[in-house]
Amino acid sequence: MMNEDGTMAQRRELELFAEKHGIRVGTIADLIHYRNLYDTTIEQIDLKTVNTAFGDFRLHTYKDNISDCVHYALALGDIAEHEPCLVRVQVVNTLRDLFNTTRPGFSDTWSLKDSMQHIAEKGRGVVVLVGQEFNQAEELNQVIHFPDVPPVQRHSNEAGAYRVIGTGSQILRNVGVGKMRLLSSPTRFNAISGFDLEVVEFIEKNT
Repeated sequence: MMNEDGTMAQRRELELFAEKHGIRVGTIADLIHYRNLYDTTIEQIDLKTVNTAFGDFRLHTYKDNISDCVHYALALGDIAEHEPCLVRVQVVNTLRDLFNTTRPGFSDTWSLKDSMQHIAEKGRGVVVLVGQEFNQAEELNQVIHFPDVPPVQRHSNEAGAYRVIGTGSQILRNVGVGKMRLLSSPTRFNAISGFDLEVVEFIEKNT
């Protein structure tokens, strides 16, 4: 919808137009909220307590109804919708997550181990691991060329990034998260309010 001067109408202008003509306005967050209620793309298939180097965590396992990926959430402590809790969401990376490897210049990012340890120290939080689809050649190529070549991310384009955010958000809501203290550098997330999620704090690794 365009304004009279040819510019794109923004939300406030759309709301005024809708009020004038007696029509309703739906936001992207509204659409996401509806789809999250009635058209989720993940399904929890298992829940068990697992013993880790950082204590007992609840392991939630999900299958993806769009791809062949499996996703995981590790939760510790009482997760309440209205109480902020520590959250880390990341795409699975075999070298980083299994062997705790680091690439030069990336020591200030949260690893799986770092995230679990920090959550264990604080007593409450969730780590979400979003699965990727890889074939044998792609995974071997990552190992052979590590650390010179950055790992391939199936979700590196804009559509893929939104898919990761959507998948992670659905999992967080399923686990019971509402307000998040996000283990991450400050980042803008569009329309996560549609999942009834709110970032109340960003926690960088070296703070």
